[in-house]
Amino acid sequence: MFDEEFEDFYDHGTTWGEDLVLDCGTPDCIMPGYHFPSECHTAEDLQQHYEDEGIPEKQPDDFDIPKSVAVCPECGAHLHVEFDEWEPESGRPTPEGMDLCCTTEDWDDPESLHRHWQGEWNPTINKVWEYVKERFEG
Repeated sequence: MFDEEFEDFYDHGTTWGEDLVLDCGTPDCIMPGYHFPSECHTAEDLQQHYEDEGIPEKQPDDFDIPKSVAVCPECGAHLHVEFDEWEPESGRPTPEGMDLCCTTEDWDDPESLHRHWQGEWNPTINKVWEYVKERFEG
């Protein structure tokens, strides 16, 4: 009953009868965790897909911000920016996917963590975002 009721719910792009595997046997497979063997991809496959679709090469996930652009609003130290979201068409990071932190913060040491109050950090976040936009458009 359950199978018939939800038969059309799932995308059956995989071969029927395939089992999820952790090690698919494909040399240099980049698929994380469990996946179907028909979904295996290598870095070369992914690069070819980017070229075929006209997607620009992926930009760096993170980098330090020059002090001439901005410094930590709480202690004046260097800032580090990380990204976890990019625009699919351009490959540029999105403001929602940007995470800005001070290089003196150590997540294993609660005493080193800053307050990150919006009133103090928003002007700095805006400056860094303008720098990021210029860097990725150039």
